[in-house]
Amino acid sequence: MSYTKEYKRKQKALERDYPYKMTYWEDFDFENLGKHIDVKTRGGHKGVTYNDIIIMADTETSKKPLQKEDNHIIAWSICLRAFHYNIAILWGQNPYHFIEMLDRLRKTLTGHDIYLYFHN
Repeated sequence: MSYTKEYKRKQKALERDYPYKMTYWEDFDFENLGKHIDVKTRGGHKGVTYNDIIIMADTETSKKPLQKEDNHIIAWSICLRAFHYNIAILWGQNPYHFIEMLDRLRKTLTGHDIYLYFHN
């Protein structure tokens, strides 16, 4: 597959600024991420944009025998990927921190829409 010079330049900038690793979500540099991610216009929706980044999420839940209502999230992770480069895996344990992490991501990425893909 052939990529443009601009595409390769953006890929190299991501590699330089984000050496791929697993990072606790509060230690991740959200502020810098926004300058790397392209914002694109959705086809057929004039003026509606999306962030050109793949975000995959997964959660692990507890399961206590015979107590279905007591199950809860005990760990979560997301993987960020753009320009055919895995930027980072962010992780946390508290479900409220997952919401805080999404809020920080929302403030960083400037497109109207952010798409998350959940494993579960």
